[in-house]
Amino acid sequence: MGILVQVLTQNLNQERRKSDRLLLNVLPETIAQELKQTDRVQPIDYESASVLFTDFVGFTQIAEGFTPQQLIEELDSCFSRFDLIAKKHKLEKIKTIGDAYMAVGGVPVTNRTHAVDCVLAALEIEQVVSRFREQEMAESRPYWQIRVGIHSGDLVAGVVGREKFAYDVWGDTVNTASRLESSGVAGRINISGTTYHLVKEFFDCEFRGKIAAKNKGEIEMYFVNGIRPELAIDSTTPNERFYELYQRLRGGTTAGERPGLGVSNIRVRSNWWFGLWTFAADHVPISSRPQTSEERRVIARPRRDRECRCEIHLGRSGHDQVFLPPGSHPRHLSYLQRLFAGKGPVAGPP
Repeated sequence: MGILVQVLTQNLNQERRKSDRLLLNVLPETIAQELKQTDRVQPIDYESASVLFTDFVGFTQIAEGFTPQQLIEELDSCFSRFDLIAKKHKLEKIKTIGDAYMAVGGVPVTNRTHAVDCVLAALEIEQVVSRFREQEMAESRPYWQIRVGIHSGDLVAGVVGREKFAYDVWGDTVNTASRLESSGVAGRINISGTTYHLVKEFFDCEFRGKIAAKNKGEIEMYFVNGIRPELAIDSTTPNERFYELYQRLRGGTTAGERPGLGVSNIRVRSNWWFGLWTFAADHVPISSRPQTSEERRVIARPRRDRECRCEIHLGRSGHDQVFLPPGSHPRHLSYLQRLFAGKGPVAGPP
């Protein structure tokens, strides 16, 4: 009987792991955890994120010469590469629509490098498509080119629907990014003035002027020619100086800056032991204090009845806020108050 229970438990755990892997292929990890625990996902407002759109120029005409199987293979070859590039640069792939690809930087985990990350990814994506095109043209076969558009601003992210749900983003920033792509030129990366001001220290950009965009009026647009020469090994490969500036933007420790905790993963475990509650915490620094006057707040989500994981963001003022959601064990709040004594307030659900 004991062996049977053990086998059934192993099978159950294997199926659960398969289910979790499938869910993580559809949703970001933090969103998947929230959906599993609460059966819904609370939409979140992001003050600053960057949206990247790509589109193949000449796709319709060239696709007519492919069989359906060949077309799917070509798209899969491109989009699989795009997925790897997006993951490398901390972008969240949102969706593909026909021959269009969409990804976002700065969600669901906020960061200060999202615009730079999107442009780096765009440079690699353009390079990949150019390489494919050269190979096909060498064989006298036509191949599409790519347009890329990027815009930065505020947006809302979340999950809608009950069946075939998907993580998505909404807002004027998304619509403007789409217009940046459609107003672009084949083989070029087209960014808005807003994004330009976030990346101009890193990239060589060419001002296009104010370009009329459908339903958006005139928008300041720039072409990205590549990484600035003094920061690059070549036009798409950063050098050490680039990474020093990037780390400074990210909020990492650099010469003359005071090291400090900026973002950490805190896992609190509580156990009942001979009539007493005991606590332990894993504290893993990720980066140093963010160089911003804003105090950031990330809602901590419980993983089990008596365990929670929190992302802690310290503002420049040194004040830290940790918010435990409904359903968290009340003793976690008491423990975190002691853990962060003197570093800022810890509160219950907002």
